[in-house]
Amino acid sequence: MFGNLTGWAPSFFLLALALKFWMEPRGYRLRSFILKVILAAVTVGAIFLSYGTLKGIEPAVSLLAVLVSLKILEAHTAREFQVMVMMAWVLCLCGFLLSQDLAIAFCLFVAFALLIAALIQFHRGSSPGAFWLPLATTFKLLAQAAPVVVLLFLLFPRINTGFQLRIGDLHAARTGFSDRLSPGGIAALANSTDIAFRAEFPDNRTSPPDPMYWRGLVMWNCEGMEWRAPYAPASISGSGHPASDKTIRQRITIAPHGARWMFALDRPFGITSGAMLARGNYLYSVQPIRKPRRYE
Repeated sequence: MFGNLTGWAPSFFLLALALKFWMEPRGYRLRSFILKVILAAVTVGAIFLSYGTLKGIEPAVSLLAVLVSLKILEAHTAREFQVMVMMAWVLCLCGFLLSQDLAIAFCLFVAFALLIAALIQFHRGSSPGAFWLPLATTFKLLAQAAPVVVLLFLLFPRINTGFQLRIGDLHAARTGFSDRLSPGGIAALANSTDIAFRAEFPDNRTSPPDPMYWRGLVMWNCEGMEWRAPYAPASISGSGHPASDKTIRQRITIAPHGARWMFALDRPFGITSGAMLARGNYLYSVQPIRKPRRYE
């Protein structure tokens, strides 16, 4: 689950939990309204910088995780505790939107059960057997719900390509190119008439059109039947590959798509300003491309 999110969001959530365990016995909590607003603005801005947008499942889940983290630091009353538990249940549900791996499902089930146990213990108050009795009640409730789960598993309609919620891929809709590839995606790309980029060769020197290989993204991550490019690819140095007599000078105008991919013929030797050479030998823009951009 964490592999699909920007790395600092889950870390921020775990740090907030650790701080809460330290703050609660001492009576500390996040009280200042101005500090709350500043932290919220900083975390929302950090998510925007990490993804280049606030739209989509991963940015939305990251946003929910960091806002829950701030709520954890602020919470003090019984009502706030119950709100946190319900928000944590929503986060568990979001885990299935990001991944449907069996190991992830088991971890989410354990987290869901522990949240139920915490809520039961909260309503029981301090009493002997404070650890095992809430767990026993939790397992009893889950056992009562098991027949419904089995019926849903047997009777709920299956979708051959996988049951995974997707918000519309606006990038692909605007350029005919996307940072995700799933069954049917290649056909949609082939049928698209949208212009992804235009290329010129100032030196009138290029290879025949047929063997041209334009590199835009390298998709390293696979989830079920979908391949996707990393959100923050690792940068590599291009200095070890000097230009040769076979170097082809390119002048490219790329259409705005809101993402950060940039096209180049085969392996780029020169790195244009405002971009980096990512692992996989492709250009990656430092900032999202929101207007036509020209580079060499």
